[in-house]
Amino acid sequence: MKLHTVLPALIALIALASGAPRSRAANTIPAELDGTMMPYHFFRGDSVAEYPDSLRPFHIEYVGRHGARYLSSAKKTKNLITVLSNGEKDKILTAEGRRFLALLREVERVSEGKWGRLSALGEEEQERLGALMARRWPTIFQGQGQTGEVAAVASYVPRVVKSMYSFLEALEESNPRLETSAESGRRFSPLMRFFDVDIDYRDWLNPVKLDDDGSGWNEPLTTFEADHLPTAPASRLFKVGRAPGEGPAMQKLSMQMYGVLQGLSAFGMERRGREFMSQAEYRACWECDNLDHYLKRSLSALSTLPVQAAIPLLIDIVQKADEAESGLKTPLANLRFGHAETVIPLAALMKLPGAEALPDDYTKLADEWKDWEVSPLAAYIELCLACTQAGETYARVSLNGRPMQIEDAIWIPWKRLRAYWLHRASSF
Repeated sequence: MKLHTVLPALIALIALASGAPRSRAANTIPAELDGTMMPYHFFRGDSVAEYPDSLRPFHIEYVGRHGARYLSSAKKTKNLITVLSNGEKDKILTAEGRRFLALLREVERVSEGKWGRLSALGEEEQERLGALMARRWPTIFQGQGQTGEVAAVASYVPRVVKSMYSFLEALEESNPRLETSAESGRRFSPLMRFFDVDIDYRDWLNPVKLDDDGSGWNEPLTTFEADHLPTAPASRLFKVGRAPGEGPAMQKLSMQMYGVLQGLSAFGMERRGREFMSQAEYRACWECDNLDHYLKRSLSALSTLPVQAAIPLLIDIVQKADEAESGLKTPLANLRFGHAETVIPLAALMKLPGAEALPDDYTKLADEWKDWEVSPLAAYIELCLACTQAGETYARVSLNGRPMQIEDAIWIPWKRLRAYWLHRASSF
């Protein structure tokens, strides 16, 4: 047999013997499939805002999510490490299983004492967004001799507080004449953590308190997961016939694997999803995670409670924008820092394009509503007010740097936009 026919087969045998996931490693899984753990994607729209010469931007209302972070807690790795450590003792792990266990131990080592904290990438995201805001709206923040106040508030969670200060520091560096104020604490929970303080919504999020008739989110989510979650990623960690469970147990382990893999890049580790899942398997896990966020946080046919809970935040934005429009001495910008659970319901309440969907079939949700579009890490909603020489006020809303078309326009009269939002708020 000639060498050129033997060599490919020999390489394949070596790869098989080493446990190298050749077909999966060849697929680069899109970063978007990390869902709400996808770091913010910067693009030209973040630094450039186009507006007619007849408009002069003068005020900003802003709601942002904290930046990239470490995994929320050691619970993300605990069960997997227990299961795989037992498999290691029993000598039933495959080479792939041993690699994943090594990855989990490395995640624990890197995250020790840092679970849930803002990562270096998260600080960088917020610093860039602060600098970009100043660059995007020079008439507000960088005009010659420009002075004024910027007021910021944050939830009490440390990663959110640190995000606020990182953002403000960059904004201050753009213009040392700016006066900034920063506050945080539980007194801001009705605005930034309404998912904690709104009793009806909090009960909705608790599966123990859902109605027995299946009207809550638990039953449709469980059914979807049973139909869509793959078993193969978890099964491949164990020798044939030696997996510590079947069906649902393997699906649960696969989803726990995804819960670790989707967050690696957020705290500085290399993305490793392609080593342990095919793109189709990874996407299936994302679709389940996407549905979870949608049913619990957005407006759906099952409940209006998420958007109802966000109404006080929307009213606060409208009131402060009204004060700025009226000519009262107000901050140049009001900045608010919270969570994905803050941004997702608010975006749906505002009915921003792409932030609201009511699919008849949850298998089609991923085509209509994508969590990574609405709330990646460091996500933000920005409202800019601008005035004409005649004294008319126009508004532009952007979601993660992308201007939103509302009533077929990017810049629309503020009175019309506020009426639209107040009508939305009163309709739930």
